[in-house]
Amino acid sequence: MRTAGARARRRAGRGRAAAAGIALAVLAAGGCSDDTPAGSEAADALAAVRVPDTIVVTSPVLTDGGPLALPFTCEGPGFSPPLQWTDLPEGTAEVTVVLDDIDAPGGTYVHWIATGIDPTEAALLEGQLPPDAVSAVNSGGEPGYAPPCPPEGEEHRYVFSVYALGEPLPAPEALTVDETLDAIAGSAIARGVLATRFTR
Repeated sequence: MRTAGARARRRAGRGRAAAAGIALAVLAAGGCSDDTPAGSEAADALAAVRVPDTIVVTSPVLTDGGPLALPFTCEGPGFSPPLQWTDLPEGTAEVTVVLDDIDAPGGTYVHWIATGIDPTEAALLEGQLPPDAVSAVNSGGEPGYAPPCPPEGEEHRYVFSVYALGEPLPAPEALTVDETLDAIAGSAIARGVLATRFTR
């Protein structure tokens, strides 16, 4: 059950998330270029967490294993794509969505962490977060969706992971990307993925 304090923290971060949603294309547009900083070991550790892969993730505009459409990359407006999920397990306290570039030169690069999503929600709309949800800090050090932008001529794989958490994350807007990923790893009870690819 959410506490009043948790809801207040979500609302405090929602303004920042909304502002990030308006200017998504600005955030780390070169985030996965050749000068990408070292990848996140916490992202690799999270991917290795043993939880049931029972959540089904789909999108009205993306297919698993298919291309990431230009509107959701640095070649377009850079909006976050619409996503849908089903089969959340009993006991889900909140939902978190993570977008990783698993082919970034420096290692896994985290483009987006959207958390605080109420388990009664079953989808994200294009470029939007539901009430009380928060965009945590990504590998570029900014909150929000950093549109994928691999080096020219390279194809990278971008994985959208939906996690069911047994407990809400503590004030994710105040955490570093690795702290957020560690907290997700410690609270995840199930997940599902939608893998895409993008070539500039």
